Amino acid sequence: MSLDTANRKVVLSVKDLHTDIKTENGVVHAVDGVSFDLHNNEVLAIVGESGCGKSVTALSMLKLLPKRVSKITQGSVMLGDLDLTKVSDRGMRKIRGKRIAMIFQDALTGLNPVHRVGDQIAEMILIHEDVTKRQAHQQAIRLLDQVGIPNASERADRYVHEFSGGMRQRAMIALAMALEPEVLIADEPTTALDVTVQAQVLEVLLEVKERIGSSIILITHDLGVVAGMADRVLVMYAGRIIEEQSANGLYHNPMHPYAWGLLNAMPRVDEVLSDHLASIPGAPPSLIEPPKGCRFASRCPMAEPVCEEVYPEVIRVARSSVACHFADRPDWGRALWNAEVMS
Repeated sequence: MSLDTANRKVVLSVKDLHTDIKTENGVVHAVDGVSFDLHNNEVLAIVGESGCGKSVTALSMLKLLPKRVSKITQGSVMLGDLDLTKVSDRGMRKIRGKRIAMIFQDALTGLNPVHRVGDQIAEMILIHEDVTKRQAHQQAIRLLDQVGIPNASERADRYVHEFSGGMRQRAMIALAMALEPEVLIADEPTTALDVTVQAQVLEVLLEVKERIGSSIILITHDLGVVAGMADRVLVMYAGRIIEEQSANGLYHNPMHPYAWGLLNAMPRVDEVLSDHLASIPGAPPSLIEPPKGCRFASRCPMAEPVCEEVYPEVIRVARSSVACHFADRPDWGRALWNAEVMS
């Protein structure tokens, strides 16, 4: 998918966001200078390995991280003309759900197991809207029906453990869309679902986006999901955005060696299947004391001495950007990853 963002309104703007998390071993710089814009009616995907900072970025924007161990140390999150990093906890409770909502990865923890699903959706409506309990309950039933849950009036009186995995995610989507927020954040919405149910959940998300006019931030490590849904992609590694591309651009001409590695680790329907898929060696660096150079250097087959010593500046190419010393040689990246597989 593609979207011309040049003339689109920016609905959410994140600038130089830094989030630290205290651990027994030291302070983890989980989000380290993340910046991006989300445009009207856009699906923006954030991709990367587990632990790269995707979910922490989202939770930071909504101020859902526990204050005892986490802190936003720098940056802004502008929702329209409102900086969410400066909003009080009480103020955030009025904004969450109403203007910006999140679909959590695990519906079993995102939904309360001791309350009926319909009551939880109705509670969200009652908090923000001037309606009666009966009206809120009827609206909850309509929402469950809109996301494709059969016998919605009956299911609204069930508990979350009585729902299948796919129905739980649909219920989470219904809860998130209840107040028609400007921004929906979907954090790994298809994790642990089979392929058929994944496709159904993603289709519901896109239908919701068109119905209520929201913009979506899709957090995932599944590049197959990105291909079928996203307009634009941010590739995240070790707490930083290292590449920004249109979805089509990422698949046809990735610029960062890490992006090449992610793509080469996936089977392709347009190529002859080889005996082996590429794998990225090693593991991401510690974010307690991150390396001063490129954070991917220790795993990169393209790395040269400068990569270990100097963090690459972000190079902008048309409407794309990449943080790599050798961004002008993307084909070399693919050749080297292929050589790694053959060796």
